[in-house]
Amino acid sequence: MNNILLVQKKFILTAAVMAATLAATTASAQSSLLDEVQSGSNYKNTNFNAQVYQIDDDYDTVAAFTANVQVNDALRMSAQLDTEGYMEVSAGYGFAFNNGIYLEPYANYGKTDFLDIYSLGAFSGLAITEKLMMFADVSHQWRNGRDIGDVYDASSSNQRELLTAIGASYDLLDSLNASYTFHYDNVIEDGGMKNESDSRTSHEINLTYSGFGRFEPYVQYTTGEYRVSEGAQVSNEESVEFGFNYRF
Repeated sequence: MNNILLVQKKFILTAAVMAATLAATTASAQSSLLDEVQSGSNYKNTNFNAQVYQIDDDYDTVAAFTANVQVNDALRMSAQLDTEGYMEVSAGYGFAFNNGIYLEPYANYGKTDFLDIYSLGAFSGLAITEKLMMFADVSHQWRNGRDIGDVYDASSSNQRELLTAIGASYDLLDSLNASYTFHYDNVIEDGGMKNESDSRTSHEINLTYSGFGRFEPYVQYTTGEYRVSEGAQVSNEESVEFGFNYRF
């Protein structure tokens, strides 16, 4: 299979699940395509994703649910909700080039009780071989505090961040995919409530099993400085995420 067809298979027809978030994924501000690449899925159109995060230091548990619709070969739309109260909608439009590169600009809007979060970014992937893929993501995020009467100074939560990620996805077996993602994020501007460092790094390792057909369980380990939920503050904790993707 040539590079362009493999990219279409991995990215266009299977576009996106988040953690990762999040990437992204344990919460990631990157395009939800990061999660899709990590899973190495072969299905297309509509899919549903559920995750449970176990946080190391205080043993808190967070659950997140995501629905993705591949409207056509290029247009992707998704929605996410987690038990921390974070809600997000996302849309992306993908382009496949003859040199085997896939590029998807995207836009996200998320909200909590205290924040409105806007993101503009782009995801890119390249099929090196039929088993190995490299991917990268960059986005600009605006985190704006929401006015809550006189009890909360919204401007103190205003923040702009540049979020970047690079990684690789490899098919260990026909039904087992492994991936690694490195995140490097920078705070460009903050509203004065300085409780986070200007830059932070985190690492994700993901294993996904696709031997059950449309049902694909996975486990992911994250360490470093990152947000467990997009509406949360940055923490320096380890977490383990268990989840599954279901393709319709």
